[in-house]
Formats: sequence, structure tokens, C-alpha cells
Amino acid sequence: MSELLLSRIEREHARFAHAAAVFRGNTPNGALADAEAALAESLRQRRRDPFAAIAAALDLTDIERDFLAAVTAATIDPRLTIDLRGLQGGSTHYGLELATYCVVARVDAKNAAALSVRLTSSHPLLRDGVLISRGDGAPASRAYRLSDRVATYLMAPDSDDMPLDDRVAFAGVPPAALFDEKQHDVLRRLGEMLAQSDTTIIVIEGTGGSGRRTAAATVAASSKRRTLVLDLAAAERGTDQLERGLTALRREIALTGALPVIAGLDELTGDDGTRMRMLVRFLEGIEHHVVVTTSVQGQPLPLSRRLVRLEWPIPISEARREMWAALIGDRTVLDDTDFDELAQRYRVGPGAMAQALDAARLLTKTGALDLNHVVKGMQHRTLEQMGGLATRVTVRQTWDDLVLSPDTRESVDALVSRVRHAHHVYERWGMGSKAGRATGVAALFSGPPGTGKTMVAGLIAGELGLDLQQVDLSQVVSKWMGETEKNLSKLFDSASNGNCLLLFDEADSLFTKRTEVKSSNDRNANMEVNYLLQRIEAFGGVTVLTTNLDASIDPAFKRRLAAHVVFWPPDDEERAKLWRQYLDGGAPVADDVDHKLLAEEFPDLSGAHIRNAVLAAAFAAAGRDTIITQAMLESASRSEYGAMGRVLGRNRK
Repeated sequence: MSELLLSRIEREHARFAHAAAVFRGNTPNGALADAEAALAESLRQRRRDPFAAIAAALDLTDIERDFLAAVTAATIDPRLTIDLRGLQGGSTHYGLELATYCVVARVDAKNAAALSVRLTSSHPLLRDGVLISRGDGAPASRAYRLSDRVATYLMAPDSDDMPLDDRVAFAGVPPAALFDEKQHDVLRRLGEMLAQSDTTIIVIEGTGGSGRRTAAATVAASSKRRTLVLDLAAAERGTDQLERGLTALRREIALTGALPVIAGLDELTGDDGTRMRMLVRFLEGIEHHVVVTTSVQGQPLPLSRRLVRLEWPIPISEARREMWAALIGDRTVLDDTDFDELAQRYRVGPGAMAQALDAARLLTKTGALDLNHVVKGMQHRTLEQMGGLATRVTVRQTWDDLVLSPDTRESVDALVSRVRHAHHVYERWGMGSKAGRATGVAALFSGPPGTGKTMVAGLIAGELGLDLQQVDLSQVVSKWMGETEKNLSKLFDSASNGNCLLLFDEADSLFTKRTEVKSSNDRNANMEVNYLLQRIEAFGGVTVLTTNLDASIDPAFKRRLAAHVVFWPPDDEERAKLWRQYLDGGAPVADDVDHKLLAEEFPDLSGAHIRNAVLAAAFAAAGRDTIITQAMLESASRSEYGAMGRVLGRNRK
């Protein structure tokens, strides 16, 4: 505790003791005069005064500052309890009553009335959570005490382990915070804005985990400021939670002078707009620079004050490599090739890397990380980020199991080549600037059910070292306005950071044609399609959409696709090959099984139907303790026809 604060408390103790003595009919001693003289001397010496810093930050009047000093002493100094008990009729369990203060401090009628009128919930002392009040009725009858957080700050303003409100947290600069040329340009512009006297709301747009908070913390640290983050994604939904978080943020700004960062603006989509309006009121009323982060480009923020948007790019692969090496350190068996692979596989910043490594270190007993540990750590982080909107799928088939027409296989191979060489073409050859934002790969797989669309998506993911994340459309699509866009934002951000292939299986419900607006439902549906167009165009990874109804897909989607692969039903030769492959798994099969005949007799069976028929015949054979026969396969095929709405195969009775 500073000497100046001690002098203030001693003055308040003497002042209340003086008033209590007068109230009891006793003669006061000269302690009050001595305490006031000591306080005046401390002020004259211009000693550091955290109390005065708070008063200045809140722009308090002299009478408000004096009231805050009295409440501070009543909260911190237990010696005042006895005096307050006498002055307040035994009511000291909560704090100092305004009426008691006005009598003790000999506040005149004009100032007492003004203070009583001003001490509403919108007053900076109460709005920012510096003081907490209790009681009913007018402010004069209420009791006030200092919040625990402010009391702790006044006692030890320079402490690095001060207990913060759990809704806000200081953001540091990771040791691996390295930036490439484009990022340095954004840092320079951010620093110039924060140095201006005219305060600005600065919206930093970029994918989650790309280092947006680190950027703000780096610029703040260069001017010896700390960075304070209110993470909207970590906060519980609800206006009460947001209000308390904003109050804590405003209070910490007053206490520490930290740069405020509100992270996750996109979390406020998908509700009735109440929380967004609450945030707007906060931003309109705060006289500080504020940094806001969002993963949605151009997300509306309806402010009347100055607002600037900055786009935060993902670090290039060379910078990512250095970040991985710096964060992992010496306790690793990773070599240069492994670091190169991590840099190319994961387009993330130091924050996401650190989270993944925290998870990875739980997997090793020796503490020495290998590539598999880090990959699993990133997979864990991705699942956490997606929040149940997608499921990681492991594909067991191989390319040898795939039966496609030559044209379809050629299209698939071209798609794989495009993804494999994207880094070389876009970054090394510098063609990313010519491609604009569409540096990722999006493909549409169309064709009848069972023709291998989902299987090929899994094979492509395995070939390219990507995690296949199959989107759960029932969790993504919501009837609530804005909620679908919010879920899609989370999906694309997580996939971009986690080296994933996003599979929208049977995506007709999402990617349908935009319609003429005849109702609010049509308007919302079109907004979702428009948002999807933006996210797919900006996505730097791989997106695969499958559909059984090619004609239903919005034409604008098709124009933005890197590939449209049509999966045709297999012909007789391809069906015979499928029968042969599925029957070559090691099960006992009769010598007279005719693959060609099965293909000719059941021409409407796709690969998935043939697989189902083979499995049904295998279970029938196992149940009879015999081998798989032609008759069993034909019977199982007829059952498949029945499931398809057909009765018999060609030339069969």
C-alpha cells in the first residue's frame, strides 16, 4: 500500500472518529488536524497515487473523489467499524451510507443533493463496478463499499498476480510471436491508430487462432501497455453475463490503463440483437481506443463514432515454421522436415499453436514431442473449436478399392493435384495475389446415391494428410436468424486452422438456389446462401459438397468451384469389377459365382448397393455355416432392388 493511500485512510479514520466523538458528546482530540496535515504533505510531495489515477480515469468531481476516499477507508480499514456502528445506528454490515458521509464530511446542502442525484446506476463509480451499493430507495439511504477488485488494486497496484474478474484476462505476447511482412504492415497501421488522440474502434478481421490478439498485445507492449481481453466466445450466453463482462472491462481500463480487446464479435450473431445493442452502447460511451476481433469479414457494427477495419493475414509458411520451432523448444525429436510439414499443414498463429502443444504434451510421458503428438494436439484443438458441428471420420478404404469411370477418375486426380500444389503455386510462385481471396479448393461431387462420392472425399483427405470432418447439418442449420451463419463461421475457422477437409454430405439443404424473396424465410435463406458464398470463397482449405440433385445447387456456387466431379452410375464392366472386389475380402465363395452375370442381371445397383448385397449374402452364409453362393448373392440383390423400390433384376423372375 502506498504512503499516500495510508495518509488518505488515516485522514478518513480521524474524520469518522471525530464525528463519532461529537455524536457521543465527547470532546474530540486533535488527530483529525494531524491527519489532514500529513495528507497535505503527502500530496505536496507528489507521491504516486493510484487512488487519484482512478478518480482521474473516471473524471470524478472533488466531492465524488472525497466520497470515494471515505468509502475506500470504510472498506479497507477495520478500525472504522466501531465509529460507523455508532453513526449508522449499528448498520455497518455492508458499507458506508451516503447520508452518514454527508454529515461526517460536513457536505453542504447543494453538494449533498447533487451527489445524491448523480449516484445512479449510470454513474461511473457504479457503472464500472468501482463501488457496489446495497439497499432500497434513493441513493442517500443506500450503503456503499469498494469492490474487492479495486480494493486489491489500491493495496498493491503493481502486483502481476492481481485477481481479475473471471470474465476478462490479460493477454501476453508469446515468445514465438514472429510476423511476416504483411503482418508487420498491419501492426504499423494499428500502432499509428492507437497513438492518435482521437479514439477509434478498430475491428481486426481474420480467422480464429491466426494471432489477432497477439497483434494487439504486441502493439500495446511496444508502448508499455498491457492488453485486456473480454472473450465473447468464452462467456456464457445471456445479457447479464455480457453486462458483467463489459463492466469488468471498463473497470480494468480505469485501474490499469490497459488496451481493451473484445474478442469474438461473431459470437453475437444468431440472437435477437439485444447483446449487440448492449455492446454498441458500451462502445459508444467509452472514451478509449478499443480493438474488436471477428472472423467474419465486414460484420456490421452499427456505431456513430469512428470505426476502422484491418484485415489480419495468416502468417506465411516460413514464419509459421519459426513459430513452431520456438514454441516447441529443445525437448523434441522433430527435425527440419517435420517443422516444414507442420508449417505447411496448419495455417495458424502462435495462439493456436500454443493451445495445440498444451494438448500434445499431455500425450507424452517423456516430454519429448514428436510429429504424431503435435498432430493429435491439433486434432484435439480442432474438435474443441468445432463444438460438435462436425465429426472426424476415418476412411479405411484405399484407392485400389475405388472403381470409377476414366473421366471421373481423371477429374479426381486433377483435384488432388490442385490441392497438393496450392502452396507452391500461390506462395512460391506468387499467384495468390492473382487468385484474390479464393486460394482454397472447393469441389462439388454430384451423382446418384452409392456412387462413391463420400468415399472419394475420404480418400482425398487421406492422400493429402487432411482430417476429414463430416459436417452435421442438423447441428449447423438453425431456424433462428443468424445462427446458421454463426455455426458456419465456427466450422470454416476451425477447419482452416486444423488442416481439415470439410465434407458437406448431401448439402442440398444448405446450398440450394437462391429464391425470389416472398417472405422473411426466403430472405433468411438467401442470406445464408450469400454468407456461404463468402466463406467458401475466402476459405484457404478444402471443401467438398456432395449432392444427389445437381440441378438444385445454386449456380453462383458452381462458378466458384475449383472442380465439379460427376459420379456416373457404374456400367456393366465397372459393376463386375465391384462385385469381384467386394467378394475378394477373404470370405469363402463358391466357384460358380459369376461376377459378370451379376453385373448384367442387376444393372441398377451402385457400388454401395453391391456392398450391401455382398454383406447380406455373407451373413446368410455364416448363419447356415456354408459358403457364399450365386443364389445367395442374387437373393440379396433382389432385396436391394426392393429397398430401391424395384422388384427384380433384368431377365429374372
